[in-house]
Amino acid sequence: MSTESLSATQDFELTQRKATGLNILSKVDRSLAPVPNANKAIAVSKRDKFAWSTGGSRGEFRWIAKNDLNIDSRYQRDQVSEAKVRDIARDWDWLLLGCISVIRREDDSFWVFDGGHRARASFFRDDIKELPCMVHEVATVNEEAKAFVARNTMTSNVAAYDRYKASVCAAEPVALSVQSILDEFGLTATKGGTSGAGYLSCIGTLQSCVKEDAEDARKVLRFLLGIAGDRLVVGKVLAAMFMLYRHFKPKFDILEKYGEKISRHSQREIEVKISQFSTECGKGGNVIGAKAILELINHKNRLRVEW
Repeated sequence: MSTESLSATQDFELTQRKATGLNILSKVDRSLAPVPNANKAIAVSKRDKFAWSTGGSRGEFRWIAKNDLNIDSRYQRDQVSEAKVRDIARDWDWLLLGCISVIRREDDSFWVFDGGHRARASFFRDDIKELPCMVHEVATVNEEAKAFVARNTMTSNVAAYDRYKASVCAAEPVALSVQSILDEFGLTATKGGTSGAGYLSCIGTLQSCVKEDAEDARKVLRFLLGIAGDRLVVGKVLAAMFMLYRHFKPKFDILEKYGEKISRHSQREIEVKISQFSTECGKGGNVIGAKAILELINHKNRLRVEW
């Protein structure tokens, strides 16, 4: 379809929506909603059938000075991602900020229960004085903590695959580098459920590697594709191998020196070794995974490669 015909179609659809008073958000299953002017008993019956409830205060929008915002460490996360806070501060975008969710306590103090990273980021910026907040009121700090848990349970993280697709559309450099690597190796990003050669489901892991060093990520992925056979490259194997490569890179190229020995093991064997080593150490992570692969390299070696 040409650009002109596409534009004409869009104009026609917009005209139709205006004529009917509908938009894309109106296209819901109306069988769930009471019919206007219908018998009141029917409306109540539908409401009771689905047991819908409404809780909490609606909230009030306010611009609040950042210095007036507090965070209660009794129920907030112990671990704060300083890197995430700095990223938000460095690339401050009002469009992406949204509203900070705030509780107003009985003493009129304001406490953030959702948006702590964003609130913290504002303190890195002298040009940010106030933050847009949706202010709610609850009876106790206990209710405040429950709201924090419920909000974080309700909010689902966007899948790495979906973030990747959106990032490619937005022409973000890391995503475009990932796309270039996939194209080079003839791979198609997949959300999961697709098996076999030609696909890559650990797109989030690859993005993390590319963000650190695109060329190293390319080299490690090429190596793993060689031993994966007709299986998908496993994310934790990719992350561990990348960590191993990057750790020894200042000294020597571990893939050139020991790649042949590593490739004697299938990807499945490497994956199992990582799991076993993680169990033995009582912890996981990319460093543990890298050391597990190093164990395979050192097996029967007279001169061990030390981490």
